[in-house]
Amino acid sequence: MIHRAEFSGLRTGDLLFYARNGGFVVHRVVGKNVDAVITRGDALAQDDDPVAPSRVLGKVAVIERGRARFVPKEKLTSAQGLLRSLICRYDGFRVLLLRLNALRLRFNRPQAEPRNLQI
Repeated sequence: MIHRAEFSGLRTGDLLFYARNGGFVVHRVVGKNVDAVITRGDALAQDDDPVAPSRVLGKVAVIERGRARFVPKEKLTSAQGLLRSLICRYDGFRVLLLRLNALRLRFNRPQAEPRNLQI
């Protein structure tokens, strides 16, 4: 869920929804000045180009995935920051995590209800 946000109300740590190159981006605010806001994806090592106030569409208030719903945190925990750094710097680590997550999703799917078959 995206809420309208005034440029003046944006803070470091907010998840910003903005227009870029004919598409849309959601990245975390890492800095701000009077002319622009600086963002970076949580799994990226470098900041994005400055975002002008006219490109800001809102900020993320709630994230929904399937039946799960959560409010994004403004700041990563130390463990999340370490994980982000490892993902950014080591391609092999990123591939390993993606494969492990795919396996987790594959085996944690709800099982279909057994049906009684009458013969």
